[in-house]
Amino acid sequence: MLFPRYALPFAGALALCALVSLSAQAADTETTLRQSLEKAMPGLPVSKVTAAPVSGLYEVQAGPEIFYATTDGRYVFTGNLIDLSTRQNLTENVRATQRVELLKTLPAEKLLVYPAKGTRKHVLTILTDHTCPYCRKLHAEVPALNEAGVEVRYLLTPRAGADSPAYKDSESILCAADKREAMDKAMSGQSVVAKSCADTPLPAYMGMAEQMGMSGTPFIVTDTGQVVPGYRPAKDLVRMLEGK
Repeated sequence: MLFPRYALPFAGALALCALVSLSAQAADTETTLRQSLEKAMPGLPVSKVTAAPVSGLYEVQAGPEIFYATTDGRYVFTGNLIDLSTRQNLTENVRATQRVELLKTLPAEKLLVYPAKGTRKHVLTILTDHTCPYCRKLHAEVPALNEAGVEVRYLLTPRAGADSPAYKDSESILCAADKREAMDKAMSGQSVVAKSCADTPLPAYMGMAEQMGMSGTPFIVTDTGQVVPGYRPAKDLVRMLEGK
């Protein structure tokens, strides 16, 4: 039998060994599943494989896509995983985390920012197109958002693509000496002085819009990564940010 003074350390060592063993098994399963998926779907950009909250399922992140697979990789399905006990959309929670991490990759000097007045309480990142009527309507709400302590960060994402006049205008805005002044002019329907610069972040913005799954503008992302699609008045956005 074990002497009492060795019992607890030995039990702790057994628990640690079991934990290491389980971790190794999980890592092996995730690696095997990744290989199975990549073999079945060549070119699939699998970035992350983790155990899902449901036994026997794994959550797979591939670019902007999230789907679920059985352990052997034979069956997969897409859609939202909902926890009915908490009413939480677990898939959307993962997407929100992805958006927050994605936005962190943008250097501060690459952002078009309308700062909050006084203490900054919240940040909204808005994917926008100055030719979009509802984007212009939302832009008119920016001063009220700033007054309420909300910083607004714009990612210019022209819907018509890289060969469009809107893309060239967006580049001119981002290359202007006074970006906010150029943005205000464009949002009011005025023309902006044509400019180009070597370090424009516009391609990065467009890539980010795709990764976030933007389906239209305006596309509002909160500081917690939640999405508010379409136009909302400032008072409604502030109420939502404050959880009222």
